[in-house]
Amino acid sequence: MGEPLLAAYLQTLLDKLDPLLNSDRRERFISELRIWRSKLLRFKLVLCDAEEKQMRDREVKKRLDKLRDLAYDADDVLEELRHEALQRQNISSSDSAASSSQLQDLLAQIKGITKSFSDIERDKRDMRLKERPGVRPSIITNRLSTTSLLDSSQIVGREKDVDAILKLLDIGEATKAEEKPNRDALRLCIIKSPVVRAEPLRFIKDGDYCIASV
Repeated sequence: MGEPLLAAYLQTLLDKLDPLLNSDRRERFISELRIWRSKLLRFKLVLCDAEEKQMRDREVKKRLDKLRDLAYDADDVLEELRHEALQRQNISSSDSAASSSQLQDLLAQIKGITKSFSDIERDKRDMRLKERPGVRPSIITNRLSTTSLLDSSQIVGREKDVDAILKLLDIGEATKAEEKPNRDALRLCIIKSPVVRAEPLRFIKDGDYCIASV
């Protein structure tokens, strides 16, 4: 998975965390999820530096792969928590008590992921990865003439290319974009496509496609 996609995936996890933090009143879960949120925010800040170092440092690449796999596990747990919260709203307290063993198993998974996040954060410090607030991975921003905040409505002429790539990934059709005749613009079109933004997890999980290779 390219770092721009990993960054988007981590942001998706953060977006899923916020509603749970606001609605769940069980401190044993909340305390762990707050740790998740803090660590995910820190991981996002070092992705740019990690991307630059992974080509010459295999250990950095290993940690990125580990973070990717851990993010998948975290996403599964968050989906379970969301489903459990919906069930809790519709069942009686007696029925809820019957699922206490399931909740204990879920809490154990959460704590296990918290520990793995902490291990990666320790490795991050050991590898001296630098935090770069507000900087996107260069795989997207390099060679873009003015700003990474490029609007896809300013790029035209690559509709067929974007459509073809998205169809190969089996995620539907792309929207039209304006022309900029280089590969960076094409990557940006795909990443900014409403189809990819609407289903980032499906885009990533169906295969570790790296936009850098387009």
